[in-house]
Amino acid sequence: MTPAPSPEERAFGESLHGALVAAGPFPWPLSDIAGRADSPAHDSVLTASDRASRVPPTPGGSGPGRSRPGDFGLGYPGPGDARPGGSGPGGSAPGEGVCSVKADAGPGAVWAVLARLGVTGLAVPERFGGAGASVGALVVAAEELGHHAAPGPVAESLAAVPVLLAGCGNDEVAATWLPELAAGRVLAGLTAPPWLPRAVHGGTAGIVVVAGTDVVRWGRAGSAYTSMDSSRLLAEVSPAGVVAEGPALVPVIARALDLGALVCAAQLLGLGRGMLEASVEHARNRSQFGGPIGRFQAVQHRLADVSVALQFARPLLWAAAAAMGPSERDRSAGLSPGTADGGTVARDVSAAKVACGEAARLAARVALQTHGAIGCTREHGLGRWLTAARVLALSWGTPAQHRARIMTELARER
Repeated sequence: MTPAPSPEERAFGESLHGALVAAGPFPWPLSDIAGRADSPAHDSVLTASDRASRVPPTPGGSGPGRSRPGDFGLGYPGPGDARPGGSGPGGSAPGEGVCSVKADAGPGAVWAVLARLGVTGLAVPERFGGAGASVGALVVAAEELGHHAAPGPVAESLAAVPVLLAGCGNDEVAATWLPELAAGRVLAGLTAPPWLPRAVHGGTAGIVVVAGTDVVRWGRAGSAYTSMDSSRLLAEVSPAGVVAEGPALVPVIARALDLGALVCAAQLLGLGRGMLEASVEHARNRSQFGGPIGRFQAVQHRLADVSVALQFARPLLWAAAAAMGPSERDRSAGLSPGTADGGTVARDVSAAKVACGEAARLAARVALQTHGAIGCTREHGLGRWLTAARVLALSWGTPAQHRARIMTELARER
């Protein structure tokens, strides 16, 4: 039987979708720098000077490593940059989906919306103010956030860092920072080479974590880098104080990284779905050569290819979610038990990441071809989905890294 979301998870996804539509389109910062992939080889240095230490202080403090409450440096200033309405890149009729997250709102406004919806506390244990949700709930939420192209370090703050802090065995750190993450008052940055060589919003996040094989440390942010996705700022991070270390951390760190990659894959699937919906809507409404362009089989075939790719990727995503049945120690991270053999987690997560990334990439290419030149303009807003799909496909492990891991796991199983 193919794994699928439970009725409760489906209902959660529908309610989250409705809430995000009601909240309106997220403001989109327009960067003057474009064309740089979100990878170490394609980032550009903005500043070379070392920044203040990012070792976290006590919550509520204002010392080094702490941004102002609600100020996460996501940077959404520009007026009028949001699409006219609706939930997809193309928007809907003017006046629909009134935006409650104003385009000139402070940078914490976007994450505040997610906190009100309970999304920021999904992976945080209930005893620390979170929801203690299942892996499936995280996947549902991440797909909807991708569908709406919600900005921010989603996989880091919603999944990986909460699991690391809850499972590392440092109760003081967990009691200090997990309630802050659950309430959406703090964003978390994470580096875990080779998958995550730099931290997203590492220079402005409330906490920055460095994950090794058997050690979890705080991080200090250094040089900042731009990304093709102008809603992302990357930072070099150097290790600082030790949070926890020891052989017992190996499975905790592995699980946190797999969960982050799975959430990233779900975002990619949501991005692909959003671009397909926008492309179908555009093909219905755009008239050329005496009628809508959607009547041409060449356009229909390309859109059908995207639909097939997304449908093929979804079972792999949910198979990986089912495989991530937590151990007794993992339950302390607030994740409900799964149903499948956890021995295939590495293989299944990598397969999901590759499949969802390829489907999103195809959706991006077809969306741009369907929209034509208008899809390249900043005013239209499709570029938000295009650039997000590009950078997330390279984040949390490149396709080559995940394919290599699949081959390794298959060889081990023989």
